[in-house]
Amino acid sequence: MEILSFICIAIAVIINLIYGIVLIINAFQVSILWGLGYLFVPFVSLVFIGVH
Repeated sequence: MEILSFICIAIAVIINLIYGIVLIINAFQVSILWGLGYLFVPFVSLVFIGVH
């Protein structure tokens, strides 16, 4: 049972990393300011996801 839970967590981490990279790329494609804000300003990522 522990192996199954480890596999599920590993898959979730991989999906999270891929989705995070895709969101950063999308933010920079919209605007350089969105991209920089996404990287350095807290909660801008949530605003970006809500707006776009």
